[in-house]
Amino acid sequence: MFRFTIQTALLSLLFTASALAFTINGDSGLPYFFIGNKITLSKGTAGAKVAILDGRGNTVADGTFEADGTASFSLPKAGYYEASSGDAKRSFLVSYPRKPIPSVVGIDAHLSDDSMYKPASREQRLEMFQKHLILARHSGAWYLRDRFRWGQFQPKEGTWNDTVFSTFYLPQIEAGFTFLPAIEGLPSWAAAIPGKTLGPPKQEAWIELFRTLAARYGKKMPLLQVWNEPNPIGIAGSQFPGGITPDKFEEHFLRGARAGVDAANVEGVKLVLGGAAGMDLPWHEQLIRSGHLRHVDIFDVHPYATQPFTFEPAMRKILGWLDEAGFKGTVFGSEWSGTKAVRGPNSLAQMLVLWFSLDPRMREGALFQFDLRDWGAGVGTQSSYQMGIANSDFSPKPEFAAMNLAAHRLAGATHERTVTEEDKVSVQLIRDSDGQLFATAFADGERRSVYLQTKASHVDITLAEGGPPLQRATLGGVLPLDVGDSKFIYLDGIEDLTLSPAIFAITEQPTPETSRQVSGTALPFVTYELWNPVDKAVTIRGTLKSGAGFQFVEPAFEVKLAPGERVARVSPIRYRGPMPEESHGFSVEIEVPEMDFKATLPAVLNPAINNKAEISMLRDAQGNPCIRVSFEKQLASQITPSVRVGGIPAPLTMRRIDSKNFDFRPGSSSKPLPTTERARVTLVLRYPSGISYAIQTSLRFKDTLLPDAKQDIVEAGCDHPLNLYLAQPVVLKGRSLSAVELIINNWRGAQLPVDMEIREESPTGKVLANATTSILTGSNWNMFVLDRVIETIEPGKTYWIVVLTSSTTDRVLWGYRKQTAVSESSAQFSHDRVGWSPLSHKGSPAIQFSYRLYN
Repeated sequence: MFRFTIQTALLSLLFTASALAFTINGDSGLPYFFIGNKITLSKGTAGAKVAILDGRGNTVADGTFEADGTASFSLPKAGYYEASSGDAKRSFLVSYPRKPIPSVVGIDAHLSDDSMYKPASREQRLEMFQKHLILARHSGAWYLRDRFRWGQFQPKEGTWNDTVFSTFYLPQIEAGFTFLPAIEGLPSWAAAIPGKTLGPPKQEAWIELFRTLAARYGKKMPLLQVWNEPNPIGIAGSQFPGGITPDKFEEHFLRGARAGVDAANVEGVKLVLGGAAGMDLPWHEQLIRSGHLRHVDIFDVHPYATQPFTFEPAMRKILGWLDEAGFKGTVFGSEWSGTKAVRGPNSLAQMLVLWFSLDPRMREGALFQFDLRDWGAGVGTQSSYQMGIANSDFSPKPEFAAMNLAAHRLAGATHERTVTEEDKVSVQLIRDSDGQLFATAFADGERRSVYLQTKASHVDITLAEGGPPLQRATLGGVLPLDVGDSKFIYLDGIEDLTLSPAIFAITEQPTPETSRQVSGTALPFVTYELWNPVDKAVTIRGTLKSGAGFQFVEPAFEVKLAPGERVARVSPIRYRGPMPEESHGFSVEIEVPEMDFKATLPAVLNPAINNKAEISMLRDAQGNPCIRVSFEKQLASQITPSVRVGGIPAPLTMRRIDSKNFDFRPGSSSKPLPTTERARVTLVLRYPSGISYAIQTSLRFKDTLLPDAKQDIVEAGCDHPLNLYLAQPVVLKGRSLSAVELIINNWRGAQLPVDMEIREESPTGKVLANATTSILTGSNWNMFVLDRVIETIEPGKTYWIVVLTSSTTDRVLWGYRKQTAVSESSAQFSHDRVGWSPLSHKGSPAIQFSYRLYN
């Protein structure tokens, strides 16, 4: 009996394992299919169930493996899919074939520059190249970019070798791609300064190189890119002896390239500017205004360390300088990848649509995704090179489908107009190459609702990564759209599109005196408006859905509205704990029975409507701990805050600094503030109506400070929140700043939300920009993309990188600071860096950071 049980269990395990082992056989054995192809799975176990999931995780098809271990499916919509059997999942792509019309989609695929993949032999390298070419065909991209290594073509002066061109470049060209070689690096014999292969070239050799390239390959390879990232923080520019400037770049590179191409006199050959790393606005401004673009036909930028809503204002400045210079040529972005925090199908789709929408010169060009396939573990500015649209095993990511779908829709399309780009919401109206209208919508940050007016009764909604669309009904032509969380969607079936007033909207609350009294609430009430957009009277009923930690006292509503009528309603809210200091979302379910309309919409509660407050534990000039309360808005004179601290029975003595700031200290009859254990601090505002508004937080203050932190204590008042942040002074050489990358040592065992600010003159100086991200456990580089590009940096002036924890579970200890550090222009890997050894061990809650700065 015992033996039978063991054998039965083993057989069961073997059956389960074999049921999970299946493959997806698409184009040349890879998991890629063109739309209309049958999806074939093989090597499954007969009878095992298999399901096909779309990007939303919904099952769109299912079945079982046949006796021969195969299963087949037909999927009518292009997109990213996963096949699931048991616990195993395999991703695959259904793609549109590329239209014979240029699009704004490119890939910096560097198919010949493949050493990062470490092929073991020439045969393996060629096999890998063919697989990469298959992936490129399914991407829908019009352009492919590669590195031109001069030494591979001309290892010795007076020689020439066509092997790389015929083996790697020509197959890409013959596959229908417009090919962009980026000339980067010098063979040793062509370097004007011995050993400096990223320095200035010998001019005669440089001119002859471009003459040869244009004459030899110009008919098939008409685009030639002059250098790569030549600006001071760029890969090449950071290595230029003595420091690079736009004038030096023009003198040593652009001028000779132009002379060489002109000497070849081959029709159609165009020079592409070597793209600067990051949104380096001072570099671009000087380069453009100095007239150096006269040497090139195509402008280029590498918008790294940016995302859609930070890229747009910086790019508009560059476009303005191009207008001033009279530059009407094409604009490329020959390298881009989303920051680690926002990388994915949504940001990729939005950046491509934004590139298409901003300017006709950009529509003539392309944005190139870096890169095609993940490298795996690497070195440099990324802890791991995972920026491809395909995984290292060649399987697709959702980004792959997002690129293919964007390329298909934008090829030959016309930009009709921007519907809105307000409040970090972007809606674009576009007409495709077949004359059909569609729209795109993208919103950064928290979920919210956008209301759009269209004449259609129903609209189809497709995700960035494609798949079957969802059909959404409109209410009298008004489409309530759930956007946010950085999600991107396509809207089809529309007839024109404009912004509409909201059917449901959170509004400014009534005054406390006119509100009903609710005892013990942190956010006393929420006021919302309902609007009838239909040309007849309707009933709007619904429910406010309570969220984690809060409850609507009167969640249900039902109201009869005449055509165009609005009505305001109020619901009190109770919080079961401390009121969140940040905006937090909830949802509302709405039904209009006369129109057979139902929708669930996101909405946002904003504590700042009631007056957001910050509570900090501080130290005064005498070294005594106290509490500072700072309000975002002024308090009315008849409202006075009070603070109580757990373990202290008597109220604290209050000092009113102004209408926004108050200090609280223990009175003569009170116990001293706790300095080692955590204390619960409660702030209460009592209005004349009796409504209470409370914020609770947890604070702890320690007397022990490192010696070099004490020097930063301000000598008057309680105005230095030592428990909040680490700070590091830095003097910048550039005139702009778009992002900061920090190494943060987080040994807490859980992700930690962290805010970062750039401040003037001192850790408590004026905030110039800020960013927020969640840092991983351990020691990692974390990218903070600023909410706006700082363009007013004064070289030589001291600025402060201030890192604040938004965690209330553990305070952040001050750590060692370097003296003011000047960023070096010879930084490696496209960044400036200053670092120091962590002082904390893994048992400490402290964090310290090193940084990289992106102009």
